[in-house]
Amino acid sequence: MTKVFLFLLIFAFDANAGDNGKATFSDPYVRTNYIEAFSSETLVPFLDVLQHDGSIINMPEDLKSLPFLAKTKKLDSQSYSSRHSNMIQAITDNLKKHKQRTILEPIYEGALTLSIQASCMGVLFFTMPQDSIGGGLGAFTFMNLVGYLAQDISKSVYAYYWPGNDPYARWEVLFAERMAYIPSQLWPQIIDIFGAARMRGINYTKATDFFDIAFNFPSIHHFPYVPPLTLEDSFSEKLQKISSFTETFFADYEKGDEARDQLNASVRAYLRKVAGNKDGFVCTHLQGPGGIGKTHYIRTLTKNISGILGKDFPMEEISIRSNEPSELEGNDTTPGQILVAISRIVKRGFAYGVLVFDEASWLNGGLAETAKKIFEPNLGRFKSDYLDGLEISLKGFWMIFLSNDPIEDCALKTRMIPVKFPSLKRASLEKMALDKLHEYIQGTGLSYDDTFRAPEISEAISASETMRDIGTLFPTAIEKILYGLKSKNEVH
Repeated sequence: MTKVFLFLLIFAFDANAGDNGKATFSDPYVRTNYIEAFSSETLVPFLDVLQHDGSIINMPEDLKSLPFLAKTKKLDSQSYSSRHSNMIQAITDNLKKHKQRTILEPIYEGALTLSIQASCMGVLFFTMPQDSIGGGLGAFTFMNLVGYLAQDISKSVYAYYWPGNDPYARWEVLFAERMAYIPSQLWPQIIDIFGAARMRGINYTKATDFFDIAFNFPSIHHFPYVPPLTLEDSFSEKLQKISSFTETFFADYEKGDEARDQLNASVRAYLRKVAGNKDGFVCTHLQGPGGIGKTHYIRTLTKNISGILGKDFPMEEISIRSNEPSELEGNDTTPGQILVAISRIVKRGFAYGVLVFDEASWLNGGLAETAKKIFEPNLGRFKSDYLDGLEISLKGFWMIFLSNDPIEDCALKTRMIPVKFPSLKRASLEKMALDKLHEYIQGTGLSYDDTFRAPEISEAISASETMRDIGTLFPTAIEKILYGLKSKNEVH
């Protein structure tokens, strides 16, 4: 009885060794073989699907060059849908199989080790009594091993029946669903990040930020890209309506004809490129002092284009806050603002859109060389170090840069349609300012009828050249009016 108690004590001690007496459960999937779980061989039976939707272009070279690929039969829409679902299921099932194998491996290994050790113990007890020193030492060693193995086995059993929350599970499933539509160049990087995240070599936020970009848009024009517009009979008529909007907008500006023509040329160039499914992109530079309506024009223009064409044209505004090239183009650890903005657009289901770079004074600063490298409209793409050097297509995008000063670099200037934004007419500025006055007097107790006649307001409008000036001078003018009313009441 004493021996049994002693053996049980040794087992309990070893079962908790290294855990301070507490059961700890590390990531049970840390040893998942992602290379096998996401093997390209899983896709081989579905080459007809890959051929049908064009995603074969994303495959490794050895798979794309299979001799029987040319003989793959064409699928009708119903067959494609069914085969596509089967392909996703096959990848998902393969992933699930390898994850389950990872959990059960410690049990198999422990059972094998124990069976070998038990056989050795049987031979030991057969040759020497259990009461001997050798027999007792053998029993002690056996119980010691059982105790240690119990840790791994109990964790595996627990994880198998009560897996709990797996923070990376949804990303694994998402990769399984989109694997065929992500260039195979990225697969090793994705697999490495899954492994590093499981081993806590990279934190959850950094891993999921990468997945969010990598899973959404690298194949944006690789398969199957359908232009949102076509050069139909009514296309020219719709362009004319958009031109009319710009003409009306610049009716409030001094000498706005040149800006109107340049902007209409930009819009036509962009929409014709999109409708014609042409590579490359369009760059436009709007130059003029702050507060004259550059951003407002682009926002309303984008809404106007969407309304007239009956297609949403998403817009993302980008602010570059440093002169580090990585801020714009990214590096191996940072995606860069362009990549993030395009990813947000594609995540919403669009393969085209408008990117607006506000306060783009950096075009004349330390980022001029980086800008020349990226914004080459005829090239139409740039390499992303963040995505292992993958070439990112900018096809379908309109790049608009807003800044106070003209571009100084001649080479960079020639890549953009230049637009000098005109000044507001005095009458238009006064009307906009007075319309804005309703907003500024809210909560002050002042009536609009009395306030807009006040000399302080007239002086503020006279001293303003832009709506940004109005935003600076109106609050002070209203405070003067309130102070004057207070002083007047105190006198009475």
